[in-house]
Amino acid sequence: MGKIYEFKFQNVKAMRYMALLFTGIPFLFLLDPGVRMWIFMLVLMGPMALGLGLFILKVKAHDVIRVEDSYLDSSYFGKVNYDDILSISSPMLYAKPCIQLKLKDGRKIIWALNSRDNMFHGKEDLDTFLNFTQALEGQLKKTGDKSLPVKPPVFSSEEVSSGVNVLSEKQAVPSLAEQLEKVKQQNNSSKWVLPIGLVFAVLALVRTCGKDWFKSNDFNGPEMVKSSEKLFERTSAEAKVVLEKLVVKSGPYFLYSNDSSASLTLLPDLDMGNPTGISAFKYVSANKSLRAFIDHPDSAELNLYIVGKGNRIEKLTKSSFNSGDSTKTWLYFRAYDPELKFPSPGGTSKDSVSARVFDIKTGVPLQDTVSLDKAISEAFPGMKMMLANVKFRPSTFKLYLAGKTGSGMSERLFRKAVHALNKQMHAVKVDTSVFKLEIFNKNRVGD
Repeated sequence: MGKIYEFKFQNVKAMRYMALLFTGIPFLFLLDPGVRMWIFMLVLMGPMALGLGLFILKVKAHDVIRVEDSYLDSSYFGKVNYDDILSISSPMLYAKPCIQLKLKDGRKIIWALNSRDNMFHGKEDLDTFLNFTQALEGQLKKTGDKSLPVKPPVFSSEEVSSGVNVLSEKQAVPSLAEQLEKVKQQNNSSKWVLPIGLVFAVLALVRTCGKDWFKSNDFNGPEMVKSSEKLFERTSAEAKVVLEKLVVKSGPYFLYSNDSSASLTLLPDLDMGNPTGISAFKYVSANKSLRAFIDHPDSAELNLYIVGKGNRIEKLTKSSFNSGDSTKTWLYFRAYDPELKFPSPGGTSKDSVSARVFDIKTGVPLQDTVSLDKAISEAFPGMKMMLANVKFRPSTFKLYLAGKTGSGMSERLFRKAVHALNKQMHAVKVDTSVFKLEIFNKNRVGD
């Protein structure tokens, strides 16, 4: 009787359920603007919860495999004769280590795990799986691949016309044991593949600071970090001067909010992150992005940012519903409550660490054919309930209405928008006396 291997793995077919995450979004456009919030959330979150639940339920798999001389017996996939295996591979899209057996009847048998512990399996399962692949390879070597076909030779038209007897050189398909050995190498090497972000970070670091290093023949790691940091300080100072000139030319921008600590500013989109997580590359993306802004300031778009407590900034953006709208005149709307939290997908109501703060933003397109009242009332489904939160949660629920001259806004039009918003808040008994209208950059050159 053959040896038995028992382990947990990931059922890759469960990925199909992830498609359900986005099925509710198209139906949001069919909802009435005054729809209740719970209906809106049900239409949006219902398919997401269903898809995530089915994925978690179906992705967990368990197998008990007995490896015999001429076949393997799987409790999950059934009996598989070695003679019925057409090929063995490790698909790139799946977690590693992974083995895919393609059978002659068209079926595909896939075991996929992860090199780290997770909610689907542990280290013991990984070790057992690796032992199973070793045992399978040993049986395939003993059995041989007598049933494998000979691959027909491939030759060019030049070889045919020259009369070379290429048919005498047969090209054999690699044996199943050889294929499995290659799969094992791929699974092992995947642990050491450099993230693509790290590769680009290294190239960018050499490009921005490499000239100085080569001149000094200094490849000391700490010195490289200092050099990158000094470059960041210089380019930041230069970028601030360029930004100041752009802001002056941009004209006034406006904010209406019940957040007394908030202000508004204009900033370009700059990549200031460090996707590698390695301190040596902390300023690489920032230096590259700042230099591009300094060299081509006129091509940079200045966006509105809310500046809150602790100088925390938050970009005002359009939502997924109107991101592609080509309307020239825009208002920007944000609703934010740091005390109102929702569990993240896959989390629980008690999981405060992964919970997401209520913070939604959208753009409000203003068109000649649509009144200001209607445009604002349709900014979000359930807008009345959104505004009513200011009354029910006055100390934490904050609203922000903003606009800028560069988005077709004028002071007169913005004041009309404020009047329209106040009218809708009065309808749900909101005290608007706590709201304040501020105009920034009004009396500067370029107004």
